[in-house]
Amino acid sequence: MEQEPRERTTIVTTGSSGAGWFIVGGVVVALVIAAILFAGGFFEGSSTASIDVPDKVTIEVPDVDVQPPADDAPKPEPAQ
Repeated sequence: MEQEPRERTTIVTTGSSGAGWFIVGGVVVALVIAAILFAGGFFEGSSTASIDVPDKVTIEVPDVDVQPPADDAPKPEPAQ
């Protein structure tokens, strides 16, 4: 008596190292921290900056006595 051929199904599965779940967990933790900071008002800040500038600026320079060069000083040689 001859047997009828059976139909065979092969299922191939591969194991994973769990790195994908580790990455997803890190992203979820980052999102939770960002949500907590956002809800606490950490990211809300003034959108404008102001600088107080005085109307008048005064610069005080000490008095210095400077003697002008003498007329009889040697003249530099002309460049060649």
